[in-house]
Amino acid sequence: MSIVKKNFYNVECDRCGKLSEEESWWEDKEFVKENAVESGFIEVDGKHYCPNCYTIDDDDCIAIKEESK
Repeated sequence: MSIVKKNFYNVECDRCGKLSEEESWWEDKEFVKENAVESGFIEVDGKHYCPNCYTIDDDDCIAIKEESK
């Protein structure tokens, strides 16, 4: 028997901490990013946000919701 260490990836919302897929992890970083976009995640200034943490207005302007205190 061999013990093998592998890295698996997911995308986490930088505002609320939600994962793009709660029960799925992948070995390919690029696939993870593509999958997150398909799940409604966006990337703004190098940070990732889930659909619950941003809005897009009629002019396609993105607004990140404020942290709840």
